[in-house]
Amino acid sequence: FMPPEAIENPAAVDPRSDLYSVGGLAYYLMTGKYVFDHDSADEVCRLQLTAKPVPPSRAATNPISGELEEIILRCLEKDPARRPQSALELFSLLLACPHAAESTPETRADWWRMYHRRNSSISAEAPAAEDSPMPKVKIDLAERLE
Repeated sequence: FMPPEAIENPAAVDPRSDLYSVGGLAYYLMTGKYVFDHDSADEVCRLQLTAKPVPPSRAATNPISGELEEIILRCLEKDPARRPQSALELFSLLLACPHAAESTPETRADWWRMYHRRNSSISAEAPAAEDSPMPKVKIDLAERLE
């Protein structure tokens, strides 16, 4: 989920770069697909710099509200000035989405279980860790929560 500016000029990375990565993660969580997917890391980087993402609603099997899709695509803008300018701005945009106030940890967990039950083929389609061109980092969340 590396932002374009990190590829072109790592010194230009700022907090808006993290919001690009949040957009990439949201895209993956909502669709089960990477924003740009290719066997070659060089090609993924080229796409990060030049290609427009397929709107999440066209890549997903589950419905995505227009408002949420717009927020995700805004986070994935190539130009950092077109992204939300802070995490607080992104938070405000997300809270303004329809039904955001109804979302609880329990309803999100229920959605996640339902989505993955309906789309169990996603995990079968995903490359095995050893087949992926992307490096892997293992994070022990249980240890971090203590």
